[in-house]
Amino acid sequence: MGGKFEFDDTRKAIGVEQLSEAERKAMLEKFKAAGGKVLQEREIRPDETSSRKTSSPQYEKKQTVKLPSEIERERRRALLEKKERERENFEKQLSQHQGLFSKFFIRLRCILGGLTPFGLPAIRPAFMNFLALNVRQALVEFNLTGNDLFFQQPAIGRKIIHSLDQKNPLLMEVLEAAHRLYHAPTYNALLEFHQNHPGAPTPLESIAEPLKALFRSLYVIYPFQETLKKAFNLAFDIYLSEDKKAEKEKWEAKRKKVLQDVKTVFEQAFPKIFQLICLLDDTDYPPFSSLLEKSLGIHPEDKLGKRRRGESSLLAAAGAGTAVGTETGEPAPIAEKKEGGEEISVQEKKEEPKPRNPILATKEYQYGYSLMKMMTPRLLREKHDPKAKFKSLPDNDKVLLAYLYFLEFDYEYSFVLTTSKIKLNVDYSGGVKNDYKKILTDIYNESRNIIRTFEKYQEAVENLEKLKKNKLSSNYIEQSKLETKQQSYVDIEGRNTRGLIRTYMENVYKSLGKLIADMKGPKTIVANSDELITFDKEFEGTKRLNGKSVQHCILEAYCYALALKERLESGDLYGGVLHLSEEEMREIFGEAYVTPVESSNES
Repeated sequence: MGGKFEFDDTRKAIGVEQLSEAERKAMLEKFKAAGGKVLQEREIRPDETSSRKTSSPQYEKKQTVKLPSEIERERRRALLEKKERERENFEKQLSQHQGLFSKFFIRLRCILGGLTPFGLPAIRPAFMNFLALNVRQALVEFNLTGNDLFFQQPAIGRKIIHSLDQKNPLLMEVLEAAHRLYHAPTYNALLEFHQNHPGAPTPLESIAEPLKALFRSLYVIYPFQETLKKAFNLAFDIYLSEDKKAEKEKWEAKRKKVLQDVKTVFEQAFPKIFQLICLLDDTDYPPFSSLLEKSLGIHPEDKLGKRRRGESSLLAAAGAGTAVGTETGEPAPIAEKKEGGEEISVQEKKEEPKPRNPILATKEYQYGYSLMKMMTPRLLREKHDPKAKFKSLPDNDKVLLAYLYFLEFDYEYSFVLTTSKIKLNVDYSGGVKNDYKKILTDIYNESRNIIRTFEKYQEAVENLEKLKKNKLSSNYIEQSKLETKQQSYVDIEGRNTRGLIRTYMENVYKSLGKLIADMKGPKTIVANSDELITFDKEFEGTKRLNGKSVQHCILEAYCYALALKERLESGDLYGGVLHLSEEEMREIFGEAYVTPVESSNES
């Protein structure tokens, strides 16, 4: 028996059942004329069915709004699937350039180019001499020429910067990139075997890391060779026009030398190093392809072309009269003449040379660096790795140190990005809406990627150690190929981890810098800068900044982020070599430290 509809009572009330067929039709016509509509039973019952569905628990469950955690899991799943597809596509493309014919032609080009002896994956002494003398001298010359142009007379240096910036910011950007090309630790590692065995071929796998580091630094400048020549020419022209006492013959000789060095590095050395990279990876890479860039770990942010007019830079230190040196962290000497004609350097004249980066001289950086130096590697491990999950990584591992310093920031300072205890107003200055609460929260959420990338790095290191310990091939060449390939994964993940931490810290210090400027000026964004922040020890743990004012907390987080960013960008945690030397460890931390790996070996 069908269910009773709500208009059945109406039909009964008006006596429809007692009406004749003619009367029913007349009434129906009246209803239609008034806008009524005839409904069939099948058109009515779905409403009843729908009503039953909506009242059922299952329907209510389906209509429940997804939790944020569920949305995040779905987002991460989609991201992982996308990365997996990209990885599979990358490996598929890679395999297309790793066939027998590809490998044969790579070896043939290296032999015909005088790079390697027949049948041996090693570099001829003649080419190593070329790298040791011609190429290294050229890279050093780029650095010294920059010092001559920008720091001998800082006022002229500032005019050069301003003039080049006005023409094209890329001119200054490429000059600065060339100025920091020479990195002494990388080059020392590249030439170590050759210097110890000058007459013997250098095994390619023994210099894989420094060779790739050198190639990466050259790679980003290579497309801008003509721009680099133009930048040098313009800089020399401006210097000679401003310095009326300059010895023109001497400066013209310098100009000719540095332009010849550009050809030596980019027209002679670069193509040959590219062939060695192909041989090292057993892959016939298409030149300047995304495949090559991904294998080398070159990201869009590493490339030139992002500088804006008037933007500060290391060479802009000319404004303070400081000399910018090489990546070793020491100022490069600027040659001058004694009365007898003998050359002396600024290092002989000044007991304490000024830092090469003007930021390093700021109080904010110095304070942030002092906060970091409070935590030695041993203390960082005890605090952030109590279960010794990182025991496979030594204390002098730059990636590990960067990650531990990141964990220290995450524990002690990152609360300023998410806490509700800091009241932030929406900023509408300049006609643009800036919700700093959301901006800071978004920055913090990006930090989770750092943890996943570091785990990949640690896994790559552990796999390399297993590969070295448990030989998978009795053939020396095949085994070295496997180790070299795994080492490339270590290098890539190490760069990715440090790159993510650097970007994260840069975003933090830039955003917090705007809050600090507001607290010093209009005071429209931070509503409670003088209010004290307290933590519940039971739920939030102990914090260094407990009981400090909002302004103090923001400032300390800003200084720490600035210091870590600078150390990763151009300081002791930067560079292609993944480990600090014993001397560097002693200089930074006061002792070299015994690593967990060494301890386990001794026992």
